[in-house]
Amino acid sequence: MDTLSSPSIRKHPDLAALFKDAEARHLSDDELETVLGVFPELAPEAQACREVREVEKKVVKRVVREIFSQYDYTEHHEHAMAKCPRDVRYVVAYATASMLFRDHSYFDDKVLIWLKTILQSFDFPKRKVSSSGALFADEKLEDALAQQPQKRQSVFHTYYRLREEMGKSISAESFQKLEPFLTQALTTLTEEY
Repeated sequence: MDTLSSPSIRKHPDLAALFKDAEARHLSDDELETVLGVFPELAPEAQACREVREVEKKVVKRVVREIFSQYDYTEHHEHAMAKCPRDVRYVVAYATASMLFRDHSYFDDKVLIWLKTILQSFDFPKRKVSSSGALFADEKLEDALAQQPQKRQSVFHTYYRLREEMGKSISAESFQKLEPFLTQALTTLTEEY
């Protein structure tokens, strides 16, 4: 029986409570082993979950440091130093869970639509420095930012760099599993308001 063609694995009777308890955080090794006991074919996704969990804090820290060096978040938003990393970490946790569930709609429903609504209510600061023209500038990023309205530039920059940094920090096999969900976050959070 192909268990993955049935309804979302997050609703499986042996796993639903485990998944509910793990919302907004990464699954532990014991929890991943429980999932694999029911769905052994998810071994590649479980490996990706482990890799992401191990690097997430460092990746988010690098991304947020870059964003704060180029946009005056602390001047425009109260508690930005706490809220921005928290929100990016939520996106990573839910992207990882959605990857494990093979369920893009879960990602939208649990965090992206909520976060997009919040982001729409903010006035984001203008970029104070640009890396265009720098020796190691990411021209693809610079071109994409130039096409974004100023209100969405920092959000685009954040989730673009999250995807890029995660791709450098986990194995190619694991990134291949996670990348569609990070791209979903980038696309959804920067859609036309």
